Amino acid sequence: MSGPRDGRPRNGWRWGLVLLHSSAIFFVSSHSDVDFGPATILQADKAVHVAVYLLWGWFFSRALAGSIPGLQKPSRIALAAAAGLLYGVFDELHQSFVPGRNCDIADIAADGIGACLGSFLPLMDRYRKGDSRSDRDPESEARR
Repeated sequence: MSGPRDGRPRNGWRWGLVLLHSSAIFFVSSHSDVDFGPATILQADKAVHVAVYLLWGWFFSRALAGSIPGLQKPSRIALAAAAGLLYGVFDELHQSFVPGRNCDIADIAADGIGACLGSFLPLMDRYRKGDSRSDRDPESEARR
């Protein structure tokens, strides 16, 4: 499946997932009545942050893989993790302006951990499918 003019694969839907997920994070962060239940030893809200940003990192990493041909995996992982951490900082700063919410460095750390873990997920697809070759691009695989 190639784009209309340049022969490159269509990847807009992947960036759409990043935008949709980012918008959902922003929307939830805009409300002061968000409650993750009672605090536990595991800090349930930190687990939610990790899970939400894990998904964000996965979406972002997949979108990068389809958008920048030849981008090496270490660079893609680093870019996705850094972008997730930056979005987490932006989200926490945004929350500091919402009544009843605050900016928490531990939330930023959980966001960064989640984004970093999520940026590795596209690599797991390859291993799950039995292909351990590390230099393949998911978009080039789809064209074969």
